[in-house]
Amino acid sequence: MAVLSLAYVMSFVDRQVLTLLIDPIRADLKITDTQVSLLTGVAFALLYATTAVPIARYADRYGRKPVILAGVTLWGSMTAACGLAQNFWALFAARMGVGLGEAALTPQGYALSAELFPPAQRNRAMSVFVVGSAIGAGVSLLIGAAALGIVTAAAEHFPLLGILQPWQGVFVLLGVLTLMLIPLIATIVERPRAAQPPPEERKARAALAMIWRNRGAFTPHFVALPLLSLSSYGIAAWLPSHFIRDFGWSASEVGLALGLLLVVTGLIGCAWAAFAADWLYAKGRSNASLWLLLVSTFISLPFLALGMASDDARTGMAWLAAFFVINQGANTLAPAALQAIVPDGIRGEVSALWLMVVNLVGIGLGPTITAVTADYLVGEDSRIGDAIALVGVSCTLAGLLIAAASAKAYTRAVRDPAGLAA
Repeated sequence: MAVLSLAYVMSFVDRQVLTLLIDPIRADLKITDTQVSLLTGVAFALLYATTAVPIARYADRYGRKPVILAGVTLWGSMTAACGLAQNFWALFAARMGVGLGEAALTPQGYALSAELFPPAQRNRAMSVFVVGSAIGAGVSLLIGAAALGIVTAAAEHFPLLGILQPWQGVFVLLGVLTLMLIPLIATIVERPRAAQPPPEERKARAALAMIWRNRGAFTPHFVALPLLSLSSYGIAAWLPSHFIRDFGWSASEVGLALGLLLVVTGLIGCAWAAFAADWLYAKGRSNASLWLLLVSTFISLPFLALGMASDDARTGMAWLAAFFVINQGANTLAPAALQAIVPDGIRGEVSALWLMVVNLVGIGLGPTITAVTADYLVGEDSRIGDAIALVGVSCTLAGLLIAAASAKAYTRAVRDPAGLAA
């Protein structure tokens, strides 16, 4: 799980580092904020979301490690290719390749943590893996800032590659670092494959039919949580630009300060959520993961609003620290809540279906809706924080209301998971 977590960290570094490089990319390629949002969102999400299901189906049948190895190789190579892009469409295509490679990792990590650990330990096991996503955005800023410093200080001429801009050198360097994970991934030993299920159970429609049959129980994950994801990815994509544009910070300053904040709050958030959920589960609250996710997300919203409204950068950072400590627990709680109601044999496929919806809405729309809100409703580059707050709070509240309305159906499913497969 620790090796998978490291891979998860690098996946977030490679997908999110672009948010630190928005302004130089926008200037060099002469593109708008909306076009930048397509690079951070739609370009990545298209293949990341839509190919995860067939990839997971293959992994459910034949093994997860080969799938993860192939994914790491592809997305590392395509991250480096981002650094060779000379125009918007070349960068768009390379970002699609990053998404395709990363589609191989997350569903397999969720499934492995459910297969290797019993329910009473699952939240803690899941937290070891998903801490990669919780701190990944922060690490991406830290590593991005460090890489930006390295390539800026070095000569512009890169061996074999010619002259590259600093932002291009960052992508090349990160792609090489990702490919260095391959020997570590090769050490993973997964549980021996169970006997193959009957042919009709292997079909994709088996998972879809099970979800539709029990749609009330799956509504929190397939309707509500995508709205929370939209809010989260909108925040992640534009928060660095908020500090650069609204407060005049440099990209390196933002990378260091915001990166450290996200790493620390991500670790704390995953830890408290995992132990609190397992403690509540031991006390008899079988729906602990979902219940805790809804309560903590609701409590966190005022801190987001205060952070975005602050006229002082450091005060804003303090409010945001409180927001992330409370809110980051969702990274552990959401997948654990899903695995609690998914039967064996289709865990990877159901996880991939859920991630497809979450990522199409979250990654695909979050950055773009926030950018469009800034471009056409707020109307000023220097007020991107207002757009972050408006989209983040409204979408999160909508998701919480939907999840609360379907919580009873989810609780019934947790208490009788075998009945879902009937």
